[in-house]
Amino acid sequence: IGLSQALAGAGDFAGGVDAAVRARREAMALENDDIMWRALTAEARAVRKLGDGERALGISRAALGVLDRMEAAARDKPATSLTGDATGAVATYAVLLAERGDARAAFEASERMRAIDLRASLAINERDIARGMSAAEREEERTLATGVATLVARIAREKALPKPDAARIATLQQSLDEATARRRSWMERLYERL
Repeated sequence: IGLSQALAGAGDFAGGVDAAVRARREAMALENDDIMWRALTAEARAVRKLGDGERALGISRAALGVLDRMEAAARDKPATSLTGDATGAVATYAVLLAERGDARAAFEASERMRAIDLRASLAINERDIARGMSAAEREEERTLATGVATLVARIAREKALPKPDAARIATLQQSLDEATARRRSWMERLYERL
């Protein structure tokens, strides 16, 4: 990804695309979404410089799809979040939309950057995650996150046993689904308030 950015920065846009594609293939092999969105964003930026705005827009949309998946996971799993630079992928998308002449979609993308930034900060457990969050809200968030993390650990432990109990795993999974839904709902209300 760094090579792609360096090549594109030096004016070798085709080389930047090739390096980004190699990084994307590695991300697929590793099943690593964090590398994937970065590679796709680097590729979209290099393709844009080659003058193929429509193709760059499609690649940028793919990067946003990966970020959507990561954002959903961050909402459901305590102590995970999108990285602070995830908004860079949305910024690239907004620029591509603006260059295409779609001002409304570009504005919506810029608003989405702000939402991603706030949601990313809210997804992290046991921190002062936003100004205006009360001590009671922080405590409730810790309680909900601990409940989810405990159930995840119990399921992993049960599955690691020599003879896992399928019924117990199913019961624990149902409890995890309920706890995750409660936490997601609580975080959504907090996000709306803030």
